[in-house]
This record gives sequence, C-alpha cells and structure tokens, in this order.
Amino acid sequence: MYTSISRQVEDTVSKLRKIKPELIPLFQQCYSNTLDTTVEQLEDHTTFVITGDIPAMWLRDSSAQVRPYINLATRDADLAVMVRGLIMRQVKYILLDPYANAFNKESNGHGHQQDRTKM
Repeated sequence: MYTSISRQVEDTVSKLRKIKPELIPLFQQCYSNTLDTTVEQLEDHTTFVITGDIPAMWLRDSSAQVRPYINLATRDADLAVMVRGLIMRQVKYILLDPYANAFNKESNGHGHQQDRTKM
C-alpha cells in the first residue's frame, strides 16, 4: 500500500550495512510496524492510530508514531492520505473535547466519562 516504505527500508539497510550491520534486522522489523499494526484508515477518510495497550488514540502519541513517515509523504500519495486523515481525525477530536488527550475510535462509553469541563 505505501510504495515508498520498501524503498526507504532498502536505502536505510544499504547505509546501515556500512556502519552498523547488526541494526539491520531491528530496523527491517520495526520501521513499517506502525503502519502494519496501529494505523487504520476509516470510511470517513480519517486515520485512527492506536497508540498504546488499549484501543485508544492519544493525540500526542499518534503524531509521534507517524513522524518517521512525514518526509516520505511528499513522495507517496498513500502516506500523504494517511497523514492528512490523521490530522482530520485529530481536529475532529479536539473540536469534540479540547481538554481530552485520548479518544476511542467511536463513542462507546469506554474510558473516563466523568469529565466536568464546561464548554
């Protein structure tokens, strides 16, 4: 799906081979892991990023998790759509509750529901 990821992995592996070959397996396993296991593009064209051990998206952490792919998004349309979708979902959540720091994918009543913030 993300065409530039395999190229990026190959380019980085070539560089690592010269300076730190023992890091190659770790990099190959980890670099695309976020895209493979935590990123979900939704029907509303937004992107939900699971950011921890519960199925919730933390605003700060979701930004940090996609940071390694930002530069590639200028050359990969699918990555650009994913990043744009994440921004759209974050804005949606901030408009819903500007004081919250984590959100469920849908309103399901899980989490802390006793927020007393007046908006």
